[in-house]
Amino acid sequence: MSGGQPIGADLPEDEDVGALKPLPERLVMELTAHRTLALREARRCWPPSSEIQ
Repeated sequence: MSGGQPIGADLPEDEDVGALKPLPERLVMELTAHRTLALREARRCWPPSSEIQ
């Protein structure tokens, strides 16, 4: 409690405090590119995967 009111009492009820906000599109694109490169590198460096086609 803060000043006699519960913490977060001043927030609108329709706003979920724990809700996740979507990531910016640019960040998603960069993360996807990094993951793609990492997967390609892992596949290139792991000999058993080169036998599977």
